[in-house]
Amino acid sequence: MLPSHVRLFWWLSVAIVAYWLTTAVWYVAFPSEHFLAWLQKQPPETRGLLRRISVISRLGPVLVWSALILGTASLAAFRKQNWARWAFVGVFVTRELIVPLIILAYVLYVVPHDYRQVVWEPFWKSLINVWGGLSLNIIRLLNIAAIVAVFTGNANDWFRRPAAMQPIGRVQSPTGGT
Repeated sequence: MLPSHVRLFWWLSVAIVAYWLTTAVWYVAFPSEHFLAWLQKQPPETRGLLRRISVISRLGPVLVWSALILGTASLAAFRKQNWARWAFVGVFVTRELIVPLIILAYVLYVVPHDYRQVVWEPFWKSLINVWGGLSLNIIRLLNIAAIVAVFTGNANDWFRRPAAMQPIGRVQSPTGGT
């Protein structure tokens, strides 16, 4: 049986991934009017390709991040892998801090000075949209709550306890009985 903090960690992780997948599928099923208007302005022979690229660019990263979150969360919760809870933190930090910092460094140090304004404005607007949305801030708080849960209370004791002491189910005796 999972300790209460580990169970909370698992279900928060599942809720986060469910939200991501739901919003990504919603976007694919019901694209914005702005996107549809832009798509209509494109040559007819490229519309199908652009639509597929839109779907892949929306679902691809969501599937990768979801697999990383659920993979590390399940290894931590059900396999009692201490490194996996640290990897969960690493995935969160990478997604929320390191990726935007890499993009910022690219804009500041790689893009020629004459073009920075052209690149900087869309980057800044997208950063404000990403960091300013209420639903995304709630997801960040759920991530932080999951991290706090898996590193506090009975979760710490559970990860420190040797695996041999964990009740897994029936244990077969050496004589063949249970």
